[in-house]
Amino acid sequence: MPAAPFVAIGMGLYLLHDAWITILLYHALIILGGICVPRRLAVLRKGFSPAWLLRLGLPAALAGPLLLLLEDPALLPGLELRVWFADHGLSGTSLLLFLPYYGLLHPFIEQFHWDVLRRDRRLGALAHPLFAAYHLLVLVLLLRPVWAAVSFALLLGASWTWAHTRERLGGLATVAVSHLFADAALVSAAYWIAIR
Repeated sequence: MPAAPFVAIGMGLYLLHDAWITILLYHALIILGGICVPRRLAVLRKGFSPAWLLRLGLPAALAGPLLLLLEDPALLPGLELRVWFADHGLSGTSLLLFLPYYGLLHPFIEQFHWDVLRRDRRLGALAHPLFAAYHLLVLVLLLRPVWAAVSFALLLGASWTWAHTRERLGGLATVAVSHLFADAALVSAAYWIAIR
């Protein structure tokens, strides 16, 4: 269901201003769309390679430190992440629960979802720009336009790289763990920026 993240972000983030509703709606649409069925989940256990994880995981894990380094030039002028988080339902316990949910569980659900879409012959290579575009809907709320464009290009490249790595290794284990490294690093950095 290529529309799942767009619907979730439109309703949850733009209409209701609630990050939890956004992520839970996205995951519910994936499950309701029949993409995330138990017998097909075995692909998440296949394709693990320590060498490939080093190649993909190291650059992915650097996303957090890069955000910390580029915080001033990248974030929108006057944006306070602590306030933005609170305005979108993320403060106190809600934020502390969101961080591991997004950083540790979300990458596996998302990789499974996009793997199905990337392998869909009708969608084909369009899955990569859709993957990057849905992230852009969030990033334009946080980043200056030039950094949102850079992020779009990086996400496009990541989607393509993950698809080809999945084909080469015959599964999503390495891909999903490298995605976990990126998401965990980014939410950790964003949390650090918000609480200082």
